[in-house]
Amino acid sequence: MADWNKETEQLGSGSFWKPETGNHKVRFLDNGRPSHYRDPQGRVTDQINFKIKVNDEEKIWTVTKARTVNSLYGQIVLMGKFHGNLEGKEINLLVKFDHFNNKREYTVQEALPLIAEWSKKKKGISNTDPGSNMNNASGIATADSMIDKTFSKYVSS
Repeated sequence: MADWNKETEQLGSGSFWKPETGNHKVRFLDNGRPSHYRDPQGRVTDQINFKIKVNDEEKIWTVTKARTVNSLYGQIVLMGKFHGNLEGKEINLLVKFDHFNNKREYTVQEALPLIAEWSKKKKGISNTDPGSNMNNASGIATADSMIDKTFSKYVSS
């Protein structure tokens, strides 16, 4: 027969972290490792496993790869691009629960200005060069270098 007192003590003590609603200070201990989840129907979901430190505990944080900049993955990607890597970097993660859609919403606070600049770049708008043309390859290359310079105004390493 199971010792339910012992089992209760072990709940939530695993090495994986699933952020609850609220604010969390998260430090990346590595740049992540690719992983995959295969559901019972055989569909594969690409993920990244990050070693992190949160609440003075080392955990594994699994983030599903996504294609939008506003997704949690997109925000982390922008942080990695800006810093050149994630290892040793700390983020402030805000987690809200959307009761209407029954899902969590994630905001990496340090990524907000990066998202704004990325969006301007995609629309062909540049704070540093209003005449840049985003419809050609040289305009895109120029915008990339301008955005890299502009990011430093908003986020400190």
